[in-house]
Amino acid sequence: MIPMVAVSSGICISKAIVIEKKTIIDYTKDAHDINKELEKIDYCFKKTKLELESLNKNINEWDISFIFKKYIRLISSPQLKDDIEYNIISKNISAEYSIISTLDNYICLLKTMDSECFATKVEDLEEIKYRLLNKILPKGISRLKYDDITDECVLVVESLTIGDILSMDLNLIKGIVMMSGCQNSSACILARHFEIPLVSGLGYEEAYIKNGDTLLVDGNKGIVFVNPEDKNIKEYCFAM
Repeated sequence: MIPMVAVSSGICISKAIVIEKKTIIDYTKDAHDINKELEKIDYCFKKTKLELESLNKNINEWDISFIFKKYIRLISSPQLKDDIEYNIISKNISAEYSIISTLDNYICLLKTMDSECFATKVEDLEEIKYRLLNKILPKGISRLKYDDITDECVLVVESLTIGDILSMDLNLIKGIVMMSGCQNSSACILARHFEIPLVSGLGYEEAYIKNGDTLLVDGNKGIVFVNPEDKNIKEYCFAM
């Protein structure tokens, strides 16, 4: 039994799929034409804002709409765009590299602050970074290999953004076990909205969870059983 933090209520049992969050981005570090790099920044900011506004327009649920409105406010911030453009000009770097380095610097700073509010902002910046880069990278950006998920499972992952969850086939995701993620993060709000049991705070125990392990997730109490005994399964069957 692994004690964790209960984030989204519910109980499920299914096979584990462990996904490492590795992002491989093919980009050039140095700028060959500063003006072209600045044009790319202007383009990806405009396209990302339009994309978020379009997504928000089709959403009726207030809790999900709140998330997209938050992203729209963030992408509309003059300070964010100015910092990215300043780094391009002052350091002679590409638009892609400036987006990554600028936002990663923000994220590193926020991670030093011990507050749930700042932890939520880290997730928000990760989502904005992915969306900006997807507008200007020829091959887009790889999040997680959700296409590999073809059967019902409990997803075991380091962390999730709203984009990650919306790119899944949620009919196959019976539960989520995360290493990090606060109660008010966008991904956790979505998990509760879609009634997916979710627990967070997985530490070194992750090394012992392997693809194909049977996981019993108790999102009410914040407990995970790895390859549970029959008595545990029978006990929880009455609550499912």
